[in-house]
Amino acid sequence: MKKRRLNNRPRVSIVGSVGVPANYGGFETLTERLAIHMAQKTQLHIFCSSKAYKEKLKYFHGAKLHYIHLKANGIQSILYDIISIITAIFISDTIIVLGISGTIIFPLIKLIPGKEVILNPDGMEWKRSKWKRSGKDLLSMLYKIGVYFADKIVSDHVVIQRYIKLNYNKPSTLIPYGSDHITEAGNYTNTGSKINDKPYYLVICRIEPENSIQLILEAFSSLPHMNLVFIGNWSNSEFSKNIYNRYSTIDNITLVNSVYNNNIINNIRSNAIAYIHGHTCGGTNPSLIDAMRFQAPIIAHNNIFNRHTTSNKATYFYNKTELTEAIINISKKLTLNKDRYTPENKIYKWQNIADSYYNLIS
Repeated sequence: MKKRRLNNRPRVSIVGSVGVPANYGGFETLTERLAIHMAQKTQLHIFCSSKAYKEKLKYFHGAKLHYIHLKANGIQSILYDIISIITAIFISDTIIVLGISGTIIFPLIKLIPGKEVILNPDGMEWKRSKWKRSGKDLLSMLYKIGVYFADKIVSDHVVIQRYIKLNYNKPSTLIPYGSDHITEAGNYTNTGSKINDKPYYLVICRIEPENSIQLILEAFSSLPHMNLVFIGNWSNSEFSKNIYNRYSTIDNITLVNSVYNNNIINNIRSNAIAYIHGHTCGGTNPSLIDAMRFQAPIIAHNNIFNRHTTSNKATYFYNKTELTEAIINISKKLTLNKDRYTPENKIYKWQNIADSYYNLIS
């Protein structure tokens, strides 16, 4: 079935993110950057959660925005994505689906001629320790349905690409996330200021057990002369609140609630003496490649995801002892020469990433 096009532009919807403009999340930044680089070449529609935006824009860089009156995260994400996908069927021929929450209706889309689904299933969400057995089973099922019924699959990390090929015998296109928006002209101002006027190590992540939250905090608790700034959603859950109450009174640890202003967060990044990345699972994690853009030393949890993203050029840890040693060793190096880690910029450029998504559209 030939697609209906306006000025020869394909009709495309992006489903599965909280929406745009992007705040704090990988899918949101991906959606924003796809809009910036693809909206002029497509009839682009983006689905947003009305719960997340007080100001509801009608258009963003030429993309038409549609609001769903549900949260995009948690259990509501399933219905949020399903409603978004159903709506997208009527206005688009290609639907880019971010995440697996709405994959339960993929078999129905296969019955509709001329519709194409491009799925970015994200990481192996069911392996995260925060989920109970029932949650893991549901996520695993949604992943399988999505991978099986999607027309095309995007893997954001080579490990995920291999997993999909090995377990489902399906090809996927490797497209990571970008990071060059971090250091765009005018995106931040390096004032040289330091939080509490002290040099600091930096962590930015969601406060979830699989991100080595307690391990990192315990390491710095034993290093009173090393300062840590830890930015995250500290009021998000009982786990995060308990951790905050336990460690917020320690002198060398500064716990900061999530920062959404690019100027502020990038200034904090630019002044960190090193970045610690505790994610134990996932794909190409956006917070890691964002930190790499600033070329500070990286201390990352020792797993295949992080090693591949950093090209085996970071310092790695499994446990508190190894992390403590890494912090001390990097501190010694910094007194002589500030080690810099430079990522392969071409790999993580948003223009190239948007072009790769655009090239998947039939």
